[in-house]
Amino acid sequence: IDRVVSANGFRGVSLASSFVGSYTSFEPRRGTANDAGTLKNGTATLSSSYGSIKVIVGSLGRVRICSDSANLAQYKPSSGTC
Repeated sequence: IDRVVSANGFRGVSLASSFVGSYTSFEPRRGTANDAGTLKNGTATLSSSYGSIKVIVGSLGRVRICSDSANLAQYKPSSGTC
């Protein structure tokens, strides 16, 4: 564990996750997102009154950040929606 952050510094921000068991980890040799050999892809969504942003982890270890919120236009996907 590199760092543990408390929610106290982020009042008004909610976190929703689609990861089985609410977490994922990365296999160090291949960089795949997995847990004990089982691929674990999913999405974590951070939301506040300002907007929402998604952190999407693919099973091969690719991490993307995107948002459909107007206030977070710098994270808008190049085509389609998040």
